[in-house]
Amino acid sequence: MNEQSRVMAGAMVGALVGAAGAYLFYTERGRVMRDRLEPMVDDLRHEFARFQRTFEKVGEMATEGMRVVNEFNAARGESPFRGGTTSTDGASAGVGAGLHAARATEDWAHRIST
Repeated sequence: MNEQSRVMAGAMVGALVGAAGAYLFYTERGRVMRDRLEPMVDDLRHEFARFQRTFEKVGEMATEGMRVVNEFNAARGESPFRGGTTSTDGASAGVGAGLHAARATEDWAHRIST
């Protein structure tokens, strides 16, 4: 497409947009059409805003999920069982790490349900 073709295409699109604008704003039928379109545009805008909020919640859930996984891995890394220790102190530390991970998971589940 050469330069002249692009200029012609731009002029045609501009003329069509101008004609549509004139029809919508300067004719009675255009006003009626605007009155019919306005609620649909508002609904569409509302749906896009709702979709955006949903997408943001999904991002927050993913971030929170990664935080829980990282906390679980950190607690697991501190567990004495990882090194093969089987003492009573090691068992209580392992249970403590498991409880910490369970609390973090419960906290995450509560956040996503609200």
